[in-house]
Formats: sequence, C-alpha cells, structure tokens
Amino acid sequence: MPHQTPLPSCSAADASDDTSLVFRLLEDPQLGNICRDFESKALCRTDTQLGFNAFKLVSDTFYKENFHSDVLAAFFDMEGAHGEQSLFLHQFLKLLKLVSPDTTTEVQHGDFVNYQTQREQGRIDIRVLDVGSKKAVVIENKINDAGDMPRQLPRYVEDTQALGYKVVAVVYLSIDGRKPLDKHDWIREETKEADSQLEKEIESRLIKLPAVADGNKPSLLTHWVNPCLQLVSSADAMILLRQYGRLLQYLGAKEMNYTTMKAFHEWLKKDRNHYKQSLVLRQMIAEIPTYMSKMIADKYSHPDARAPFERAWVWDKPGELRAVLDGFTYKQVKLAIDIVPLEKQFSVRVFDRDHSPNEIELVKQALTKAELIEKFQPDQPGRYYKIEFDLPNQEDDLFAFINQQILPKFRDLKKRAAANE
Repeated sequence: MPHQTPLPSCSAADASDDTSLVFRLLEDPQLGNICRDFESKALCRTDTQLGFNAFKLVSDTFYKENFHSDVLAAFFDMEGAHGEQSLFLHQFLKLLKLVSPDTTTEVQHGDFVNYQTQREQGRIDIRVLDVGSKKAVVIENKINDAGDMPRQLPRYVEDTQALGYKVVAVVYLSIDGRKPLDKHDWIREETKEADSQLEKEIESRLIKLPAVADGNKPSLLTHWVNPCLQLVSSADAMILLRQYGRLLQYLGAKEMNYTTMKAFHEWLKKDRNHYKQSLVLRQMIAEIPTYMSKMIADKYSHPDARAPFERAWVWDKPGELRAVLDGFTYKQVKLAIDIVPLEKQFSVRVFDRDHSPNEIELVKQALTKAELIEKFQPDQPGRYYKIEFDLPNQEDDLFAFINQQILPKFRDLKKRAAANE
C-alpha cells in the first residue's frame, strides 16, 4: 500500500493552548494602547465627527489642494474680509519656527507688517511678499498628496528671487508632514545640470509642515487653527476656523493611522507568538456570529423557553447567520423573529414568515396588540420591525427583553386571540 500521511491531530489541549495565547494577547497593555489609539482615530473619520460642516455642504472640492490654498490665502490676506489684519499670518509664522527652528532663523514677525498675499502667481500655491523687508514665504500645498511638478520648489525660489525678494521659508504642506520631496530634477535652469548648492539653498529654508499630527507634535491644526480660535475677535472667522479645523481632522484621520499601524507592526515583531495570536483572534472573531446564533437557538430549544413560538433554529446561509424563532400564528399572520448578531450589535427583527404584500402593516398590528410597538422601529424598505442592542455589552438586556417582554406579551396575545375565536 502507498504510504499514507496521517492527518494532524486536533486535541482539546491544542485548542486550549491557542485560547490561552489569545487571552494573554488581549491582556497585553501595549496592544491595548495601540487599539485605543486606532479606535479614537477611526471616530474622526466618521461624518458624525465632521458634523454640520459648511465646507462639505457647499462642495466636494475639500479634498483638493486648490480648496485648501484658497482658504489659507483668504486667512493670510492682510486686508481680508475677516478684519483681523496680520493675526493669521503671524500665528502661522510662529508655527513654522516651532516646527523647524533650524531652517527659520530669518523668519521674523516684525518683518511681515506690510505684506501681500498672492495666490497662484507664477503657479505658486501661496506666496507672501513683505514690501518693507523684501522677504518672502512660499507655500506648496500637498494636502491631497499630489505629485511635484517639474522643478517645482527650485522654480518657486528662482521666480521669487527674480522679483527682488529673499525667500526665507519654503513651506511644504502635506496631510501628515511625511510626504517626500521629488528632487530628481532639481537642476539649475541655465546650466541644465544638477547643482548641490541649489539643493542646499532650498533645504536650508525648507519646512515640512503637517496639517495634522499625532500627539502634541506641532501641526496646522493644533498650532495654527486652535490658537487662532482663542485670539480671533470676528465671530464669522471663528466659525470658519472651527469648521476648517474639523475638516483637517477628518481628512487627516486616515493618514494618522500610519503611526498607529507602525506601532502595531513593531509590536508584532517583538514576539514571534504575537502574529500567531493575532491570526487566531481574527479567526475567533469571524466565528462569533456562528457561535452567537447557535447559542441563542440553544437557549430557546426547550418548548417552554420559547413559547408561544414552536421552533428555535439557526439560519446558516453564508452572510445571513441568525437565530430564528417561528411557528406563532396570529390572525393568519405567521410571525417570526430573527435575532441577528452583527458586527457591533444584535438586531431583533419581527416579520411575517409568508412575506405577504402588506406584511409590514400586519406586523405593526400584531406588535400594537401585544403592546410592543413603541419598542420597535420599522426598517427602511418596510420588511420588518426591529430593535437593536449593543454587542456584547447589552447581551443581558437582549435576553431580558425577549424573556420579559416579547415572549410573555406574545403568549398573552395568543390567549386573547384564542378567547375571541
């Protein structure tokens, strides 16, 4: 006979070992901190966190660089409608010196008292020219992560110098400050050759500015928007600043996950079991709906536990796992209950097993007669009435609602219907 490779054994001890590994994983304080950080940033990505935001309402261009350049240039404008004169620019200059003190030694607030704010002059996103000191700040906006144009920063510096101004700051603004510069074509225009001196000139004035940043690191949000909110006197400007700050937080949340995922990656490498434990945990979480559905069906397997329903079983089609209570008829309506374990909640749904054309109305009548209608809400397509409980925190509330509300009131409904026949 040919050699047969024995199937690997799968003992209870093996399963117990995996379970104990997962429990140790969940107790790891470093992983707990990483998960909390990830969760807090996930909240910032929701439309709820963005709130009633005028920038999102009026246009979908808030993802584009031009939008952000228009907003910033309007605030920097010394004669702008905000009425705050140089407040916003001077706070921005303070931010630049905080982010990169070594490359902003020539940036002085006192130099920028009689300045012009230019938008898209010489294809420069934003340029600030101080008439008195002949100093300039150029800003390249990459919040949407667009690529660099040919010789972009060298051209900005050369064009500004040609006007008789000294560029004292080259600001490279990106969502998280990590975007690399494309220097492959940083050459002298007149010689068409690479010039290390040109690169040094730009690097010596370069500030890589993040719109948002982790922790207390300086950013456009934390060290420009927030301080300006405390200093501004114009109510209109304050409202716009607050909404713009929320927009930056919303846009930056996804990018900020880079540092969280980096910490998670380092944690995975720290112990060879960490990755295995994580995979086991992922598999266990994926099987929660199957387990919960079977657990609920088992809980109501005895006729006395589920009455007036005749059956408790599991609907186990892929993607549609749920526990089902059915077999209760009220006035020719075959009522059934689905208890669906979703990712974050249990959904309890009352529906007509026959799916009659007017099933939502029939279910409403039954719930009204059972004095349960105020507990439920109709779903949008109008197929069933539902109530939801957080998973797993409200699991006890779920079973209390079924055992103390649904089942006794449906039993009473059945008795009343029988008495009237």
